[in-house]
Amino acid sequence: MFPPMTENEIRQNLIDAGCDDRLIQSYMTAMKANDCHKCLRLLERRRCALLDEIHAAEKRLSCLDYLRYQLRKSQH
Repeated sequence: MFPPMTENEIRQNLIDAGCDDRLIQSYMTAMKANDCHKCLRLLERRRCALLDEIHAAEKRLSCLDYLRYQLRKSQH
């Protein structure tokens, strides 16, 4: 069962989630075919990609924080 949203609302939600045109088209095609499982797989794949981006950004932040810490430590 799909959520009670219009096609435009779903498309905008996917855009807001950073989905590219290819993913959006695949999702809309699967939705029109009533293939809920495929839609879920597409959303899970995008979610995993976003988490990977977050983890990579966290690693970069940790590197910067370590350098900031070392710099402050050397000033005392």
